[in-house]
Amino acid sequence: MAASPRRVHRLAGVVLASLIGRGATPARTPTLVRAYDYTSPDGADQATRADTGKVVPDTIIRRGGRGLLRTLLSAPLCYAPGGRPTGTLKSLTSWCEALRKGLRLHFAKTGTQVSEDPDATVDAWIAGGLRFANGAAYSYVVGVGTGAASAPWARRLHASQVAAPLLKTLLEDLEADAKANPRPDLLRRAPRGPAPISLPEKALPMKRPPVPLRTNCSATSSPTETPAELLCLTRAETRAPH
Repeated sequence: MAASPRRVHRLAGVVLASLIGRGATPARTPTLVRAYDYTSPDGADQATRADTGKVVPDTIIRRGGRGLLRTLLSAPLCYAPGGRPTGTLKSLTSWCEALRKGLRLHFAKTGTQVSEDPDATVDAWIAGGLRFANGAAYSYVVGVGTGAASAPWARRLHASQVAAPLLKTLLEDLEADAKANPRPDLLRRAPRGPAPISLPEKALPMKRPPVPLRTNCSATSSPTETPAELLCLTRAETRAPH
């Protein structure tokens, strides 16, 4: 891998936190250890105060870039031009958020590390994150390899072939866990499906229909007046003699 599984997992967690609106909360490095028992108060105090790799997602991913990031990272699962899945995870297209009931977000990225020989597979991995309709959210990383940094173990095998079947099993387990452990505290209002790419307003000009100038406008406005009548009042005021 280009980085350790923990670092890749933390990167997926940072992206997930940003996309579900938790970007202001520091993301810790993932660990399989729930808690530690310290032998001395000093050790516990130092561990509490130490910054063990915390990352604040909002300092890395800007608000204006979330829509593009979500669209790009959902493509391995969801990209289907002409209705034909063609992403690197097309075998898991049923896990695209737009196609699976109860799923509100899912992104993933595959990777295959090779040696000097481009066909010599050293590691294959998939990292991603998902959130269900009940708020339960998970980041994950699936790695396939021997642990050796450069020794290949196969030829012409990639993550879409060797890691995708493992990910399918993991996703089914996460779906079952989400049903048993809803997280309504993680819910927020968000559009279903990949968010559109935002463009500056000046790049999206809107043509308004011409409004005829009326000469018999009333002098005051009321809540029942239509936009055309209000515009008429504005024009009348600007043309009034001083």
